[in-house]
Amino acid sequence: MIRFVTVLGLILFNIRIDAQDIKFTPVVGFQLWSTLSDGTRYLDPDTRNALGVDGRWGFQLHRSRLGLKGKVGDRFSYKFIAASDFVGKDIFDGTVGAPNNTPSPSFRLWDAIISYRISLDNDMFHLKAGYIVPAISRESMTSPFKVISTEKSWTQNYIRRHISNNGPGRTAGINLGGFKVINENKFAFGYDIGVYNSKLDDFNTNSAGRRASNLIAGRMTFHIGEPEMQSYLQGLQQLTFVKRRGITIGLSQAYQGQTDFYDQNSLTTLDLLLQWDHFFLTGEWAYMGRNFDNVNADANTAFVRAGYLIPLSNSKHLSFALTYMTYDGAIDALGIDRANRMRAFSGEEKYTEATVNYHLSSKSRLSLSHTWRAGSSGDIDPAEVNNNYYKQSGFTFMRPSYWVLAWHITI
Repeated sequence: MIRFVTVLGLILFNIRIDAQDIKFTPVVGFQLWSTLSDGTRYLDPDTRNALGVDGRWGFQLHRSRLGLKGKVGDRFSYKFIAASDFVGKDIFDGTVGAPNNTPSPSFRLWDAIISYRISLDNDMFHLKAGYIVPAISRESMTSPFKVISTEKSWTQNYIRRHISNNGPGRTAGINLGGFKVINENKFAFGYDIGVYNSKLDDFNTNSAGRRASNLIAGRMTFHIGEPEMQSYLQGLQQLTFVKRRGITIGLSQAYQGQTDFYDQNSLTTLDLLLQWDHFFLTGEWAYMGRNFDNVNADANTAFVRAGYLIPLSNSKHLSFALTYMTYDGAIDALGIDRANRMRAFSGEEKYTEATVNYHLSSKSRLSLSHTWRAGSSGDIDPAEVNNNYYKQSGFTFMRPSYWVLAWHITI
């Protein structure tokens, strides 16, 4: 017999389970990228001039995932995943993401989640706790291996860093969620609501500081037509080889009270997924707001992506995707100064990504994409602006365009 003791919030589960009730599945995923970047410019910290750098052909292990997921008995499930991202990336590659190019690249915990199904009679109450992505924003909750474009929209990075202070978007907390089909092929709905740690901004990111307030985040979804899923899931996907005719509409809200850096922090998102046979249309809009001493720092980010999957005669598939993303923050000197004081984003960023995929199977594909980027620092020096077009691991530079040839594989 194996003894499991799991604490979820204030609820204590003390359950004895036979070893044969433990089930597990390995999780393995890789994204191998070859990139071609041109036109990157580096802002010299002394002269304030934008200096050109050589275009470069680079390689990187853009993402890797390794871990286990499974069930323990009828009610418990778990997922423990580690990750090592951006391995080998040159900082002047045009692609977004912090480089991980040391002699010994970092390997870190990605997900550590234990879930408990409260009732076996329905799918309405699932309690989960651990190191997880708060249930807000469809793109944030979707696996990067399950979008039809080469890369996820970087709206999710702005959203994650706004509410959790890190790019992976993970934080410790507890979540209650559920899903119910009201009428098969006509209507279903789902929900998630969670409480998470206050952002750990202070004391070398180990504390929220002297003042702290928990993050409260939740999402409601409405499925019109064929449901997106048949049972409760928090991790989502966009790319599927199963035909569906339906629409999923999601509404998210997050709120955090006073900390050492602001009095209020809020996020509102509206997202959409339309699937009609092999046509996909997904998009999201997010409002990010902060307030300190009756002064606001506001911004918006949004994206739209259209894609189409074409079955081929050899059981392979071909697909195309076009993504447009925008981030709009303060561009006047006063607004950027306010954003910086509250550690918020500022300036503007826009990009378009065109992708073609050749699907060897549902678990493996080759992608070729080109991304056109643009940004604006408004009335102020780009060094003072905080967004993904200008900032990279403490450096300031601009990255206008790049090609990516990628191999995505999951096991």
